[in-house]
Amino acid sequence: DRDSDCNTCGTIREISGIVGDANNDGYLDNLDAAMILKYDAGIIDLAASVTLLADVNNDGYVDNLDAAMILKYDAGVL
Repeated sequence: DRDSDCNTCGTIREISGIVGDANNDGYLDNLDAAMILKYDAGIIDLAASVTLLADVNNDGYVDNLDAAMILKYDAGVL
């Protein structure tokens, strides 16, 4: 049975915060987009809980597309 080795299978983790708030300052702005771009470029690491919030478009990746959505939101376009 492949699930016999899984210690966290079926575990649901609750994460609180603002979706996209990568720096956890309570605001969704260009600083969050910059942090996501640094992560995407491999310059910084993000905690697992932050990566879940940083995946704004919910495609399973934290990348430039998430940063672009945040910048559009910050500019009032989205």
